[in-house]
Amino acid sequence: MPSPDCTGSSGSGHGLEQTSQENVELLAQSFSRDDVYPRPDLANITHYLQSQTTANPGFCASPLGGRNSGGGGASGLDDDNEPFAIIYDIEAKAHTPFGSSPAALASFLAHDIGQRACILFLRGWASPEWLNAVGNKFSISPELYRRHLQDNMLPRPAARDLFLGPSLLPSATARVFQLTIPTICARNVSCESCEPEDLQVDRQLEAEAMGAYFKQFRVRARTADSMVRKCLLFSRQHYVIEQTVTIEVNPHGANLRAVVWLDSGRDLSECIEGPWSPRQGTRAWETYFYPVIVTRPGEQPQRESPLSSSNSFLTRGRTRTRGDLKRWRAAQNISLLPMHYGSQLKKEGGSGQVLHALGELFQFAASAEVQFLNFLCRRVEYELSFVGSEGMTWFHQISLLNLKYIKAQLTHHVQSLTNSVEILRKPGPADRLQISQDDSSRTDDPSNINKLHHEENAAGELLADFDFLLQQANSLIRECENGMLTLANSAMLEESRRSTKTARSMQHLSIIATVFIPLSFVCSIWGMNFREMGSGSQPLWWWFVSAMPVLFITLVVYQWKVLVKFSGRATRRLTHGGRPQFDRSG
Repeated sequence: MPSPDCTGSSGSGHGLEQTSQENVELLAQSFSRDDVYPRPDLANITHYLQSQTTANPGFCASPLGGRNSGGGGASGLDDDNEPFAIIYDIEAKAHTPFGSSPAALASFLAHDIGQRACILFLRGWASPEWLNAVGNKFSISPELYRRHLQDNMLPRPAARDLFLGPSLLPSATARVFQLTIPTICARNVSCESCEPEDLQVDRQLEAEAMGAYFKQFRVRARTADSMVRKCLLFSRQHYVIEQTVTIEVNPHGANLRAVVWLDSGRDLSECIEGPWSPRQGTRAWETYFYPVIVTRPGEQPQRESPLSSSNSFLTRGRTRTRGDLKRWRAAQNISLLPMHYGSQLKKEGGSGQVLHALGELFQFAASAEVQFLNFLCRRVEYELSFVGSEGMTWFHQISLLNLKYIKAQLTHHVQSLTNSVEILRKPGPADRLQISQDDSSRTDDPSNINKLHHEENAAGELLADFDFLLQQANSLIRECENGMLTLANSAMLEESRRSTKTARSMQHLSIIATVFIPLSFVCSIWGMNFREMGSGSQPLWWWFVSAMPVLFITLVVYQWKVLVKFSGRATRRLTHGGRPQFDRSG
């Protein structure tokens, strides 16, 4: 077995003048003081690509020194049967998997892909050795590394934010673009309480747990480990994890070469724990990851495919025990997509057409997104169910915060969906590779014309799906905004009701004080020294004689405005001969 060429062998029979790592290093060395196009954003990626010689100095020298030195078989898999790289031959509909060990990397470099149209799937985190090898073999641009490698996941995080995202110029997404894959998760938590959930503290703890996850990921991540970008808490029972798929399209003659890098690799139960993992003391079934359900028109049950047979690389060497069945597994079906890719591609499409070749991936992302939007629609309806309830100002404030959080996540997804719609609406030159400039006579072939029609229909269907998702997301944002406005108005009305009740109580207290204060004043003058009480010589009726005028004067002062208004009306009636006159001044 040939050794992995760490200097940049392409594996296709001809050397490269400059390796992928050298390209990134040269770009990262340009600074704004002497270059009009500096790239300081590539400094951390360069440091990561250079770390292979220090982190694993024996990797290149001893390709069989890994943990599966006995060889991974013809397919290049490891002992754990977990493929990291999968080359999918579009024309032959064949999958060639490769593990993550040095031996698997040697098999990958030795694999001849020729001039055929193919898609390279990368599952999970990638080591520097793998990134350099893949970059040399498939001529990957530095933009793929920059877009997919999140700064807080790299061993040396960026010193400052360069504000390169989330918005990007449309021209920047012509060859490299991303899809967001949300996964809905649930915990077995009792939710019998019919009231909104105050999740501010829980979300803060969630953010701290994600920070601890990224810190552990930077030092413990293995090749093919799954990555999680976000963990969003929408209730104590339901939460959503977000993962990314980064795609780069490279035209190769008249055929397509695409690299699809997924965050999903090994099952999350075998990777670094995060806030999505089962809580301590809970059983395996109490933490559930909802599968992405892809519905297709005219769907028919399929017979057992070679990929799922007992001789497939998916099942070879895997024996399930009773303990495995009791152990929790995330079981995300997105992680299985590279191994089954192509099963839903229409045979009529051309092998060089981008939207045809990547249509199954786009459809999977759209299905995950529609489930996510349906879930958020339920959450919005739940939060708005407390509108109009009296005496629930605190509930309105909690629902207002929850709707604000939902709106923020929807805004992020609207940006992602907008980018996808622009990609589907305005395909670049790589999307028309099936028509070669040197062979324009292909358009005269009825079979090729039929393929073009099928490809246009497939592109139209994908565009309609993502445009529908974009409209749904914007509709939910408007519903959140209207709900937030309604909740704010309800809170103001409830506060007005409380103020009115308080004012009425104060009015009653004022009436009591109006009577009590003058009587207390009279008592303080006489000192209650009356003959009837045995403490003085004055008669008691003097107290009543003096108290009545004081009380009368107090009531006149208290009702002075009412008396003035009443006297004004009476005066006008007498002045106009008893004819009724309406007081327009109020």
